[in-house]
Formats: sequence, structure tokens, C-alpha cells
Amino acid sequence: MKYHRLNQEQLNSMYHEFSLFLAAQSIDKKSWDSIKTSEPKRVGTLLDQFSDMVWERVLEKCAYLEWTDQQQLFLFESGAATINVFILKLSNPEVNLDTPEGWQWMLDHFFTSEVTLFQSSKSYDGPRNLFLYDYIRKGAVISQGERYKQIATFFSKSSK
Repeated sequence: MKYHRLNQEQLNSMYHEFSLFLAAQSIDKKSWDSIKTSEPKRVGTLLDQFSDMVWERVLEKCAYLEWTDQQQLFLFESGAATINVFILKLSNPEVNLDTPEGWQWMLDHFFTSEVTLFQSSKSYDGPRNLFLYDYIRKGAVISQGERYKQIATFFSKSSK
């Protein structure tokens, strides 16, 4: 298995897609019910295959990731061959970047010494999707890139 198996809640939310997956394997409801009772290893294999397929689709579409704690924020833009990152660090311990108020404070103080910004790009050390998956497992979340784009606009206007 390349990724991890989807949890029960995720599988339940993808009931229709899983049914189509089983149908593509020539497994109808009657066959699936039989497999569930008599072939537990095959059930696990099919769930693993489906989970890997879902993860591949999600990661292929993933363009942005975010990872944050109270004092720093990592904003990733994932291209085909390289990953770009903005790293923002705050020197004010009273501000929490995990909150909307903290984000606004950072934007208001972006060009001050209380906000440090780093920018970098690098090629993936292996397959792109595994790189993204590793960051998701470490706590990054997939985003639409609003924050990344906002910082990219600031960054293009700054000499930091």
C-alpha cells in the first residue's frame, strides 16, 4: 500500500465511488457481501487499493498546502517538478497565526521587523505525490492557496 487506508467515515462518505470501484472489479453487491464474510484478506486488499486510488486523485489535484502553529506559517505551492514555499515567522509571542485575528495582525505588520519572511523553491526528493502526502501526514492541510497568493502579492512588492 502506497498511502494509508481511508477511515470508516471517509469510506462511508465515498460509498458511491466505492460501489463504482467494485463494479470495475466485476464485484456486485451480492459478491461483495460474500467477500466480506468469507475473504477478509481480500476485503483489506480492495479497501487498500481503493484508498490508494483516492489518495492519488487527491494529491494529483493538490496545488497548495499550509502548515501553521502559533508563531510560524508554511505556505506551499506544488508544481509538477518543484515545490515553492513561503515561511512566515512572528516575533510577537502574543499573536497566534492559527486565528483569523492573528492572520490579520500579520498582514497589518507584514513590512515590520515583527514579521520575518523566507521564500524558497526546491525540486522534489522523490515522487511529487509522496512528498505532498508526507507533509499531510505531518499535519499540513490542503488549501485553495488564498494565503499563498496573498503573500506572493506582498512578496513581489517587498524587498525582504
